[in-house]
Amino acid sequence: MLMIFDQECSFANHWKKEENKSELLELGAVVVDENYEIQSNFNSYVKPMSNPELSEECMELLGDIQSKVDSAPEFPVVMERFDKWVQSNNVNKIASWGISDRTFILKQISKYELKNTTFELEYIDLKKAFRKSRPIRIKPVGLKKAAEIVGAEIVEPHHSALNDAFTALNVLRLMPQL
Repeated sequence: MLMIFDQECSFANHWKKEENKSELLELGAVVVDENYEIQSNFNSYVKPMSNPELSEECMELLGDIQSKVDSAPEFPVVMERFDKWVQSNNVNKIASWGISDRTFILKQISKYELKNTTFELEYIDLKKAFRKSRPIRIKPVGLKKAAEIVGAEIVEPHHSALNDAFTALNVLRLMPQL
């Protein structure tokens, strides 16, 4: 089984990259079989601990999710639930639109010193696969642009983790078989 995931994280334009202040705010995923038929999905908001008040820029992009993250479980709880869900669905490969989603979550797992095998499974970078699947060479494109290029349905609102996982699946269905 293949799991396609997406994440949303906190940010502020004035944060410096090296400060590493971003935290996971939402994790969404869909598990599909070899025919890309949906078998299960997962979605959870995550309570930010270091910077609980979301920045204005973050809310502009993700919508007014402050109350959702305020009442959400903390990262370790979400990851434990997520890992159990992944295992119960016999996932053997994971994918996301760009390796940065996987890298970010691995850093969060390390920060909290958690044991997690999900993000060590075989990984497929769908952004890279999409680029390679095009008949002519193109620059890397975002998920929304890729969906527009192939005519795939964009599940709205964009920048919602589960919706973006569904949109990535819609793009994948229109790409050559991985």
